[in-house]
Amino acid sequence: NSGIPASPANCTRADHGHQVGDASYASLAGQYEIFDHLHATFPDLVLEQCGYGSRLDYGLARTIRANWMSDASYPSESVRHSALVSSCLYPSGDNGGWIVAEDKALLESANDPAALDTIFRSRMFCLFGFGTLLGQLKERISLFPEPVLEAARRNMAVFKRYRHLLQQDSYRLLDGDKDQPQAIQFVSTSGEESVVLVFKAESKEGAVQLPLRGLRKNTDYEITFTNRNQTLQAASNNLLSLGIAVALAPPDTSEVVLMRTRKVVSSAKTPPVPAK
Repeated sequence: NSGIPASPANCTRADHGHQVGDASYASLAGQYEIFDHLHATFPDLVLEQCGYGSRLDYGLARTIRANWMSDASYPSESVRHSALVSSCLYPSGDNGGWIVAEDKALLESANDPAALDTIFRSRMFCLFGFGTLLGQLKERISLFPEPVLEAARRNMAVFKRYRHLLQQDSYRLLDGDKDQPQAIQFVSTSGEESVVLVFKAESKEGAVQLPLRGLRKNTDYEITFTNRNQTLQAASNNLLSLGIAVALAPPDTSEVVLMRTRKVVSSAKTPPVPAK
């Protein structure tokens, strides 16, 4: 049900299960039956849906586990836009966002670590990975310049710290409208962990005060700013009421802010174990 004009959208037959003009609907209904059967038979099977028409059908949110958002795998601005829109429907961890060799910005930013970080982070609130558009050997990851590979290594290490949150609660803090930055927050259902990804986008400001959501009240959090590898402590009530300040130096920068409840270590001494 890809929406290609002749397949199956303009089937006008009325002798094999649908009325004239109902071909696309019948095809999608059949797709539901197939997906439901496969998931019941193979519970660990991952199905990726990719096709216009069915891609825009909200009912598929029940059956798919990987959503190909768009063939526009670059530039980063397009990927982020697709990811923010798709996060309204599917869990962000289901929405495919790839790094591909065809993205010229990878080479153009090879000497700019901050720009490379933004390229990678633009996929890091998605089903993040590497891919090829044509499946050719010249597209393979090992041919990336070393600065790009180093950016991949450092950002993948950060991504692995919070990727489980992409299937939990999410809040779109800023959409980039009216020259604002873009920001999205993910929070564990328990409220114990959270991550915020911030992108300067078209903003002219050097910093942004972000409202935060979903945190536990009356709780202390440890907050780590990835760019400067700095960890601070703050009370959740202040974070929820005042937000958090994030610096965004020009031109195309980003930040990943990790938060988790602060573990209090008791100072009480352990009583000695009586001798037998």
